[in-house]
Amino acid sequence: MNHHHPIPFTKELASKRIVVINTAFLGDLVLTIPFLVLLKQKFVQAKIGLVCKKGIGDFFLKLNLVDEIFEVQKGSGDAYSAVAHAINQQPVDYLFCIHRSFRSYLLSLKIKANCRIGYSLGFNFFGFDKKVKRNLKLPEPLRIIQLLALIDGGFADFFQTESSDHNYNSKLSNHHMVEVPNWARFPHVNLPSASHEVKPQLMAELQSLPQNSKHIAVFPGSVWNTKRWPVDHFASLVQQLLKSKHSVILMGGPGEEIYGDAIIEKVGKQPNVINTIGKSSVWESILIVNRCELVIANDSASAHLAALLAKKILVFFGPTVLDFGYRPWGNQVYVVENNQLACRPCGSHGHNECPIKTHVCMTSISADSAAKKVESILN
Repeated sequence: MNHHHPIPFTKELASKRIVVINTAFLGDLVLTIPFLVLLKQKFVQAKIGLVCKKGIGDFFLKLNLVDEIFEVQKGSGDAYSAVAHAINQQPVDYLFCIHRSFRSYLLSLKIKANCRIGYSLGFNFFGFDKKVKRNLKLPEPLRIIQLLALIDGGFADFFQTESSDHNYNSKLSNHHMVEVPNWARFPHVNLPSASHEVKPQLMAELQSLPQNSKHIAVFPGSVWNTKRWPVDHFASLVQQLLKSKHSVILMGGPGEEIYGDAIIEKVGKQPNVINTIGKSSVWESILIVNRCELVIANDSASAHLAALLAKKILVFFGPTVLDFGYRPWGNQVYVVENNQLACRPCGSHGHNECPIKTHVCMTSISADSAAKKVESILN
């Protein structure tokens, strides 16, 4: 749906200070971006602060999504008290608590805000001025934007109509996800050239790949074991991509090197595959992904970052399902999953091991079928 008319906000021109709490994993935090964009549209002069996990905030500053960051080390009670103290140095007009943990709730109570806004949860009977029940039928970006509807009547009516128009968690017959609504999509991201901000050694590896080939980023990792498509399937897929003369960049964070090593062991050292797993920061990873034609990933932060960059994405869903609302929020998203299983979904996140010890949701997706899907997406 293309919206050319402006979103019906009552714009607030006075300078406000707004704090947003979301200490979730990076992937979940990326889904907060449409909300942050709309926040800036409504509060034109606002100074927006973000409370997030340690190591993530810099990325949001670099993309000009927020004006200040407050990072917490998960598991450290002192870190939360220190953040509350730092925020309370200046008055806060609005506090949005997006993260639904008890610890984030306690933090929001410590922050002196004129208006606290969040979701109705079993434990937060008091302390919030405005609350809404999370609408589980909506994708996560719209569930977050729902909080904005609590403080703007005109927008609330618009949101109600717009969000009930389509099932944005569904996919079409060719695995392609339904397109996201124009008014709630990711902003266009302007990134610097990778050559200036990626480590020289890494840049040299990237530049060694054949320039006339299509570059494909492959992320074999995930925080949850059962969310990972098997590494030998990834290796078989990479072999087929190389046969088709594509270049492959293996990508992932620290602790995921084992998957890259296993893939390289199976495919052998080849001129059109490089392994960058564990070698790049989040920011460098984004600059590398920006050079790629396609991203292949499990349902993880990498897929969400690729959607932010408007990339073509092939994503594997196993223990979790699209109805949970955590699809990559882009218009070129293809989801591969086995819909014939009674055991799906087996939990809201995935597990460290398959509850029925088969992992059939992932093992049943063949490398051949994934390779065919890649060719149809690229062509």
